[in-house]
Amino acid sequence: MVRRVYGTGDGAAPAVYKSRASHACNDAMQTWRRYVESRAFAPPQKRLQYPEDVAADGVTLECQAVFAATGVPSVCCKHAAARRVVVFFHGNSANIADDRVTAFARQLSDAASADVYSPEFPGYHGKGAPSEAALAEAAAAFVTALKARTENGMQFLVAGYSLGSYPALVTAPLADGVLLVAPLYSALSVVLAQKPWALGLAWLWRPIDLFRNAPLAAAHGKPQLVVGAAKDAVIPSFQGRALRGSYVELAHATHVSAATDPETFEAISAFLGVQGCPTFKKSHG
Repeated sequence: MVRRVYGTGDGAAPAVYKSRASHACNDAMQTWRRYVESRAFAPPQKRLQYPEDVAADGVTLECQAVFAATGVPSVCCKHAAARRVVVFFHGNSANIADDRVTAFARQLSDAASADVYSPEFPGYHGKGAPSEAALAEAAAAFVTALKARTENGMQFLVAGYSLGSYPALVTAPLADGVLLVAPLYSALSVVLAQKPWALGLAWLWRPIDLFRNAPLAAAHGKPQLVVGAAKDAVIPSFQGRALRGSYVELAHATHVSAATDPETFEAISAFLGVQGCPTFKKSHG
């Protein structure tokens, strides 16, 4: 039996053709998005085995409880006189067993007088592939579960370095404040900053642009510190400068050195008022 599809008589395409074209377009867009995501994330070659691959003293009872509730591994850097809790989301090409992540968490703990928890990205441990949606979901689950176990009255912050700025901003509405180091404006803006010749192809990327931090930063309404690096060749500092909040630029830092530069942690201490009261200075926000 031959199925006949008739037009409307007004020159418009039959509905069935429109539907097929729409499905084909959506399928192509999803395929393109999966490809872009596969290029955006760079997990270490060896997937994290938890808790075997991390230092035993970093896996606190809170880490174990949150892992049992959410499936998100984490490590904690405790502070002897903690005034606050900070959830720190690391950057790309690293995991929570990486010495760079541990070093940042330790310096952040000292600078903020805080217990610092570092959760892992989906696809960087266990099975599955990393994706923007999975990262946002895991970050929200982790922050929600940890906050529920945090002592009442304890200030609760989120922080992110580089790619970690995205999950930090996703979870900002759940926190009292946000700390960002070398953050991106969006994935497309990073690509265009590194490859200006791709500007003509931006229309292909824009519908599936990843990690759109600008609207997240504008919406959460919490005190926010952004630390940029003047010599950042990976994520140029103008991207962080374009995000809402108090901005500090490190004149001699690169993308990598911003994560270890003493001035980064001095800026955090000043922003939080660590040397005075354990709350934000009223001039910020």
